[in-house]
Amino acid sequence: MNKLFAVGDIHGEYEKLVNVLSKSNFDPLHDKIVFLGDYIDRGPESEKVVKMLYNMKTNFPNNIILIKGNHEDMAYNASVAMQGKTDDVFGYQLYVQNGGYKTIETYDNIDDFHNDAAWLNNLPLIHETDNYIFVHAGINPGKKIKKQTKDDLLWIRDHFLYSNLSNYDKTIVHGHTPTTDRSLFFNDHRINLDTGCGKGGPLTMYDLKEKIEYKS
Repeated sequence: MNKLFAVGDIHGEYEKLVNVLSKSNFDPLHDKIVFLGDYIDRGPESEKVVKMLYNMKTNFPNNIILIKGNHEDMAYNASVAMQGKTDDVFGYQLYVQNGGYKTIETYDNIDDFHNDAAWLNNLPLIHETDNYIFVHAGINPGKKIKKQTKDDLLWIRDHFLYSNLSNYDKTIVHGHTPTTDRSLFFNDHRINLDTGCGKGGPLTMYDLKEKIEYKS
C-alpha cells in the first residue's frame, strides 16, 4: 500500500470530486482511500457522484472504502416512504429540507434513486486501521468503539467535538460538521475533513501518511 487518503463530505459536487482525485494523483491499484459519507444532497450532481463511487468500489473493492453518512441514512428513509413501505412522512420531509430535493431532481428514473438509496444504506458505519478510526460524524466519547450506536456515528456533534478523546489510542477521522474556516481541522486526537463542500466550500482530500491536503 503506497498511500492512505481520506475525503470529506462531497454533497453532490461531482466536479470537485474529480478535481481533488486528479490533484492527488490517487492510484487505485496501489493507494487506499476512505470516503467519509454524505455523498449526496445540496450539490447539483448527486447521481453522478454515486455512480462514480459505485464504479470505483466495484473495480477496486479493497482500496475504495465507503462509509455511510447521515444523508445516506435520510435518503434511504425517504426512499422507503416514497415507495409506500412506511408512513414516515417526517423522514421524507426531513430529507427534502436537508437538500434531498436536489438529489431526487438529478435522477431521470426514480427507480434508480431507490436502488442507489438501498445500496448506500448498506455501507458500513465505521472503518478502522492500525492508526485511525474513520467515521462520518464522530464517536460518543463515553462509550467503547464497539458500543457506539448508529445515531452516535452518523449524527453526533458537540459532545464529540468538544470532548477530550485521549482515552482512544487511534486518531478519529470524520466529517459531518463543516469547519468554520473551510480548512481541515486536526489535533492529536481527531481530523475533520468537512470543509463545507455543498455549502460553497471546497472538497478536501487528505494524504494521511504524507500529511498533504488537496482542495478542489
